[in-house]
Amino acid sequence: MASSKKSTEVSIYHQDNGEWLETTPGERFTIRTSAKETKGIYTMLEVVADPRNGVPIHVHKNEDEHFLVLEGTLHIVIGDITLDVRAGTAVTVSKGEPHAWCNLTEMPVRMLVIFSPGHIEELFKEVAARKSNNNDDIAALADRFGCLIVGPPLREDIYTIGSPRSSRSPLSELETITQTQTISPSVSGNRIFKLAAFLYGIVAYFVFFVAFLYAVGFVTGLVVPKTIDTGRVSSVAEALIVNFLLMTLFAVQHSLMARKQFKQWWTQYVPKPVERSTYVLFASLTLILLFWQWRPMPEILWHIEESEMTMTITAVSFVGWLMVLSSTFLINHFELFGLHQVANNLTGLESPAPRFRTPLYYKFVRHPIYLGFVIAFWAAPTMSAGHLLFAAVTTAYIFVGIFLEERDLVEMFGDEYRRYKQRVSMLLPWRYLTRG
Repeated sequence: MASSKKSTEVSIYHQDNGEWLETTPGERFTIRTSAKETKGIYTMLEVVADPRNGVPIHVHKNEDEHFLVLEGTLHIVIGDITLDVRAGTAVTVSKGEPHAWCNLTEMPVRMLVIFSPGHIEELFKEVAARKSNNNDDIAALADRFGCLIVGPPLREDIYTIGSPRSSRSPLSELETITQTQTISPSVSGNRIFKLAAFLYGIVAYFVFFVAFLYAVGFVTGLVVPKTIDTGRVSSVAEALIVNFLLMTLFAVQHSLMARKQFKQWWTQYVPKPVERSTYVLFASLTLILLFWQWRPMPEILWHIEESEMTMTITAVSFVGWLMVLSSTFLINHFELFGLHQVANNLTGLESPAPRFRTPLYYKFVRHPIYLGFVIAFWAAPTMSAGHLLFAAVTTAYIFVGIFLEERDLVEMFGDEYRRYKQRVSMLLPWRYLTRG
């Protein structure tokens, strides 16, 4: 009995002739699959970028661009979105989207870059052949291939197309990635910086922890020498103005330095590994200033004299503080307060990509840290005018902070966080209770 087989033609292309071309003396590429081989469907390049190399902000009018990072971490901005793309991760830039990338780490980045449709490899070949640092010539050449340079590199210290070619030593062989390097003064200095950054992070964390413990005593009126109801008494007008300004200063610092746009500007001057520790240190110092300069407003609005009820309400306040602290450990306490970052920098480990998780309290409310603060501030057996002002203003700031924070979380996690918002309530677990 005869049988027939349907044959399928499989074409495998693998171009690896060892030809590495330089677009700049710190960024090199080889064509792994050309447009000719794919009949114009796509072009695949392998690109290696040394530290502080990158490209200016540009737009591809004709091609989608796909990055697959093989080694290192690629820093990329796509429109208003900033990403650190680690090894084993891919990201796509659609045609027409302004974007730029660079290598902000101390190790080379190696990646596959796929353009679809293909043919744009001819642009890379011409840039490599010209070896020009004339920005106008490069822009005109890129424009011929539908690539528009619309802005500068992401940072001033990024070496890119158009930078003076004499300022860097060419590295034309891929093997330089794994080359053994001798310990030079610059490397030693770098190790000293890593150790200094780690010690700085520890100091910042210690200042935070002292400020946090003092805050517990400041609000509850226990143990610490100056509380929310003690200190130099001033006029009501002075107390209102000074206290409101102190809380506003803390709110502005706490919110402004946490925003993505500020971080992008700030890390031009502050090394990225200590950015979070610096934020924590500034927030702690602002809080200490508030403790120091706070003006008491001693008029009593309510006071509970029954000892058992007083102890119960005080215990509820401490439960709020405990919720605040324990919630930070649920989501990564040491990353939240900067120690994780400086420790990874010291050991040479890369921080993992942000991952959306909802452990324990986060299954009931979206912001258990803020809920803990609200409980801690309002559960008071004695409520003075000053305490009420503090609780009211900080609670208002909490709602502003939630709005800003959730905007960032939606940008970072997209539909996953939107679904979480629909499923879990903000501060009170009413959605969970009604489901139950």
